[in-house]
Amino acid sequence: MEADILADVQPTEEWRSVKKAIRQLFPGIALALENEKLKGSTQDMEVFKEKLEKQRIRDSTRAHIMDRLQGNKAVFFLNKQAAFQGKINITEENCILGPIQITLRSDDFDEDIQKLTATGKKELDHLEGR
Repeated sequence: MEADILADVQPTEEWRSVKKAIRQLFPGIALALENEKLKGSTQDMEVFKEKLEKQRIRDSTRAHIMDRLQGNKAVFFLNKQAAFQGKINITEENCILGPIQITLRSDDFDEDIQKLTATGKKELDHLEGR
């Protein structure tokens, strides 16, 4: 699974703060600033997955993402201010300050989203055929 990240940097925002917000959820991502937008891609979803588990929002996040699935991708939005604090908060596209847009892509979306939102080692082992 790959995540494409896009976030507008509003005139009232410092781009480094938006970068920090994204890296709270995707720490290893390389980001480029182009036309007041931060863009990047990553396959490292481990911290995002850990935060879903810690916040106990795996099931609701899985349902939200699957509701937005179109072919091999799903687009959803995260609140920048929550991300800056290291929290996942799913929001709508038209939120104040603009959101962080996440586009998840996968050739086997059902399996990968299950792995991303697995509820524990036993369920993950089952999904991986162990």
